[in-house]
Order: sequence, then C-alpha cells, then structure tokens
Amino acid sequence: MNRQVKSIAVISLVLALVFSVVGCSKESTGEDNANSSNAPGSDSDGNANTDPIKLTVFWGGADPGQMPEEDPIHKYIREKLGVDVEVLYTAGDANQKLNLMLASKDYPDAIALKEGDEMAAYVNSGYIVQLDDYMAKYAPHLKERHDALASGYSRYEKPGMWSVPGGFGYSKENPLIEPMIGIRYDLWKQQGYPKLETLTDLYEFAKKAQDANPTVDGRKAYAFSAWFGDWGFWAYHAMFRLGGVSGWFGPYDFNDNARYTWVPFSKEFIQIAKFLNRAVREGYADPEGAIQNHEQYMQKLNDGRIYVNYYGGDWMDGVANRSRIAAGKPEERIIPYPWLKLDGYDGQPITGQYFPNGAGFHLFITDNAKNPEEIIKRLSWLWTEEGNVLTGMGLKGVHWDYDEEGFRKLKPELIELAKSDPNWQEKTGIGKWRPLLGGYFDGFDSKGDAFNLHENKYYLEGSYDEIDREIFEALHVTNYNDLPKVGMTKVDWWLGGPDQFEPNSPEAMTFQKMNDSVQEYLPKLYLAKSEAEFDKILKEFQDKNIALGYKAIEDIINGRIRDSWEKNKDNLDKF
Repeated sequence: MNRQVKSIAVISLVLALVFSVVGCSKESTGEDNANSSNAPGSDSDGNANTDPIKLTVFWGGADPGQMPEEDPIHKYIREKLGVDVEVLYTAGDANQKLNLMLASKDYPDAIALKEGDEMAAYVNSGYIVQLDDYMAKYAPHLKERHDALASGYSRYEKPGMWSVPGGFGYSKENPLIEPMIGIRYDLWKQQGYPKLETLTDLYEFAKKAQDANPTVDGRKAYAFSAWFGDWGFWAYHAMFRLGGVSGWFGPYDFNDNARYTWVPFSKEFIQIAKFLNRAVREGYADPEGAIQNHEQYMQKLNDGRIYVNYYGGDWMDGVANRSRIAAGKPEERIIPYPWLKLDGYDGQPITGQYFPNGAGFHLFITDNAKNPEEIIKRLSWLWTEEGNVLTGMGLKGVHWDYDEEGFRKLKPELIELAKSDPNWQEKTGIGKWRPLLGGYFDGFDSKGDAFNLHENKYYLEGSYDEIDREIFEALHVTNYNDLPKVGMTKVDWWLGGPDQFEPNSPEAMTFQKMNDSVQEYLPKLYLAKSEAEFDKILKEFQDKNIALGYKAIEDIINGRIRDSWEKNKDNLDKF
C-alpha cells in the first residue's frame, strides 16, 4: 500500500511540474530567469518578436521514449528565444550514424557531440560553419576563453572556432569530484573506518570486505572488477591520479614538470596492473572483468556485487547508489574516498579536476542550417549566467525561488522528483538542454550559488538522509562537494587532447595501433596466472609498442603538453 501511495505521489509531482508552465500566469513563466529584455529574439517585455527558427540537432543517444510533448525549458526556448529545437536520436552507434550522414550529405542543422575524429571529418570537409565572427559578436566571453586557452594542436585543418563549447564552471577552488576511487560505505563502517592511504591499505580493506561478505543475494561478489570488454582503460583513470598523474590517454602530468609516458612503460600503470592481477589470482577481482563491457559492469555495481569502484561521479557511483537505495539498502552506497596514494608515491594525489576551456559536449552548426548567425544570436542568451540557471535549475517561480539571502531555493516537489524519478530530466527539461545547445557552465557563480540542480545547496540538504550525515561525520566534511578539497593538494586541469593527429596520417595510424595494443593486453595482464606470466605478457606488450615506434608518438605528445602548458599557464586563473 505504501508503494502505491508513493507511486501516486510521484505521478502527481510529475504532472504538477510538467504542466505548471503550460497553463501558468505571466508571473510564473520564469521570465525572471531572463530579465527578458536582454534575451535574443525578444522585445522589452520578453516576448518573442520573430517566428521561431526550426533547429534540428543530432544527439548520439537513444530516444527516451514517450515523454511530455514539450517540457517547460523547451517551451521557454521556443517562445522566448525563438528557437524550436528538434532532437534527432539514434538507437545505434552514433559515430557510425555520423559517418553515414556525412557520406550521403544528409545531416541536420546542428550536431551536439564531443570533439573527435568524426566531427573533424565534418569540419575538414567544409560542412561545419566557422563561428569566430558570430561568437565574437554575440558570445564574446566564450570567444575570449577559446582564444586565450587554445591548446596549440587540433584535428582541424583550418584554425578557428568551429563549435560552441560546453562544460565550464569548475575551478581550482571548486573542482569536480570525479574521477575518484569509491568504496562501499557499510563495509568501511564494518571495519571501523580504517584510514586507507596506499594501494596496500586499499587491498587489505577490500580483502576483508569480500571475506566477510562473499555473496550478495546468493550471487558471488567481488572486491574489484573491470570492463575490459570495451573502453576498459577508463578503469585506470582514478587510480593513475593516486600517483599524481592523469590518465585520459595514458599517464601524464600537465604542469611545470609536464611529462607523458606511454602506457606499458609507465611505472604507475605497471603498479596498478600488478595490483589488479594479484586480486584476480587471489580471488578478489572478478575474472569476468576481462571480457564484460561497461553496461555489464554497471549491472553488478548496481546490484551491490562490487565493493570498490574505480571512477566515481554521478554517472557511475550515483546510478549505483540510487539502485541500492531503491532496493531498500541505502547503507550500501559507494562513497568517494580522497586520501589514497600509490605505494611508494610521496607526492601529491589528484582528487579534483576542472576544465578552463570546457570538456563537455559542443554544438556544431552545419552548412544545412538556414541562418547560422541568427541561430547563434538567439541561443547566445543561454550561454550567459542567467541562461545557465534556466537550463541547469529551471524556471523561477516554477522550479525555484530566491531565499532571504538571494540564493536559489528549489521547490520541495522538484527535489523529491529528482530523487525518485529516473526520467525527471526529460519531464522537466532541467539539465537536458545543456549538452544539446552548448555554452553551459557547471560549478558555481561568483556568489557561490550552483548552476545545476545536483550541486544546489537546497537539493543537497533535501536529499541527505541519516546515512549521508553519518558518512560526512566519518569523512570530516559537511557535504560531498567538499571531498576533493579534503585530499587535494593538486588539481588536474584539461586543455584538450594532445593525442590528436591528422586523420589517416602516419602518426594517427601508429597511435591507433598503440591504442589497439592497450585494448589487447589489458585483459591478458588482468588474467595472468602468475607473476612470471604477468612479466612475460608485459614484455610482449612493451616489445610490440617498441616495434610500432611508440617513442616518436610519445615525444610528439610530450612536446605538445609542454608547449600548451607554457602558452596557457598564465591564463588559467583568468577563467
């Protein structure tokens, strides 16, 4: 009966939030988000003075299925800004779909995607509109950031601003928490909250956790697992950072002592690979990790059958934690643990990251768009602080109001909806349109008020339960956003991938073969039956890359890292 009552309550909350805008009065349309006289395409009263432009945007994700015909944020963008956005979803491989559209010249007005080889093909073929002049005119803050923090290497044959970047907002003072090692809170509590400072400490904790809890609901559980069946190298990212280096494309340090070491020759990689292999040989790591994909890994994490997670962030730990809470086991949530270092490393671990020039999805305007300048003009308000509040927090008067101190206070029904309904973003539009339309900021404004719902202090306070507060006491913090600062003495930052090479060039083909070797040897090292076999496999891995000429690629990347650091280090604190 309680379950039925809760379901009815959730449905009521959805209906209230989704349809409140449709029939609301002028006072509750959220026009204060815009202070709308400044909104492109609007007159002094905030009303659209031009017919909406239709904008089709390709999004490399599956159709969410039957949702409200129009969410409140889309309605605002259409009526106030004069842009009617139609999202084109794909059920299959997004990159394959992009390549097919390129070959047939049948592509939409815009593409929302991270920078990569597929988009380089569009740009270099002349199918993407260069935005320098438009961005300088309508979004000068983004143009200035782009020019000041150019990485010095690019997949694009012609220099310029080819997209509207997104994913800004974090800083040295307020970094993003991921990636970070996560551990099961209840198992840490069982052992009396031991201080874990090295990989050896982590191994002993995980070993005791599995010995005491060998199964979950009758199924085998493991301290560690992996997803080497697809993009498994990501499993190393958080662990590299325990040695003070980043690991998006191999261990590197992007600071004054900038260095990059190709994977099989990195002391950090070798230590971590040996660590995981030992866990497999001793029965504390899931052998299926060698072949399973990320989706299969996440199913086990969601079921509570993996006790240590390598990456963190809402898209992994957060998903798993919501699953455990829904299963009635909130104490089984995974918590980010910020004090770990690699064995023998006495330097600074990296427990936070930020992206001065953005690291999210970009909005590319194609030459099929009828009026690119007008599109940029009308959308540009979304890339201001006020616009980011709209896409990240919703409509004033509908989703939030100001508190006595001028901070955005979320409606209680929205907090409950975001906690309980996995489709809340599709239904409200909050968060949905940020990656689709570019220019978005996460983190906090100059006052310390969050740009997005999950970092809003009222959401955090409203979503904390007794176990959260118990966790904070054990970790000596007041909220999860403080965790990076607890262990952090150094912050990672990102200026784009120095591993970018001209498509089909000799360097690109060599680097692809090097990456293929990583995919080949990770599961082999993971499953090695003895230390001697591990060493033999590692030697094969190294010899293969020597034969490929890895050192020339490593030298190029190192030079780019050093050049980029020297060029940009004085500008980092400006943004």
